[in-house]
Amino acid sequence: MVFIVWPVLWLVYTMLRGAFLDPVFTGLGGAPSHYPYRFLDVDRTSTVEIVLSIVVISIVLIGLGLVYIRAERWLDERAMRTA
Repeated sequence: MVFIVWPVLWLVYTMLRGAFLDPVFTGLGGAPSHYPYRFLDVDRTSTVEIVLSIVVISIVLIGLGLVYIRAERWLDERAMRTA
């Protein structure tokens, strides 16, 4: 499941950047934050909610990746049968 490496690296980078480098994100006119998304903002959201958000998004990404892999294999098998 190599496809999950990039999102995990991005998440680690985003969380470390927000904690140590203090970037400023304003979003769509909201209050400035050190994190690009409210569901990752440790100053506005509880740790439990952040972890749950990360878990749900991870499950969705892994699920979509597995659907893509299965569809690709199905298409390859179909192409082999018709060739």
